[in-house]
Amino acid sequence: MNQTTKKSNLPVLKRATLPVSRHSESEDSPILLKVIKSAVPGLLIYLAVGLIATAVATAVAYANADPDSMVFSLSMLCAALASFAGGFFTSKKAGTSPLICGLIFTVMMTVSSLLLSLFFKNSLSGSDSFFQSLLMHLPAVASGIVGAFAGNIKKRPTKMGIAYN
Repeated sequence: MNQTTKKSNLPVLKRATLPVSRHSESEDSPILLKVIKSAVPGLLIYLAVGLIATAVATAVAYANADPDSMVFSLSMLCAALASFAGGFFTSKKAGTSPLICGLIFTVMMTVSSLLLSLFFKNSLSGSDSFFQSLLMHLPAVASGIVGAFAGNIKKRPTKMGIAYN
């Protein structure tokens, strides 16, 4: 027999691999990092949609006979629409749990909105307290979480419009 075709009875040893040290990181940190990285562009979408919706709402309010009567409802609608779009984008880009995406996005959105409001004169003083301002963000928070769930809907494969498993 040729030595190149002769099989050895010795067991083949595989190369041992060492476990990678996580340096006390939690197992969810890569998911959280991925969500945070997709929430930052989601905040930019939130701001862009908010600006466009505010411009449209301003035109609608001034076309009305009494624009002051529509300010609160239109501003809440603009915030909810912008938050929905930001949550949708964040969840679509991250592709992970929609609840985690929605919560992280809405926390970042609320904190950035409250920080931005500090630059405007009398924004948190006067009739609105800090807690009233937080309560007014709740519809936008809910809308952002709903947007995250809407962004995570996966299409099921269909054949001629009929879903199959």
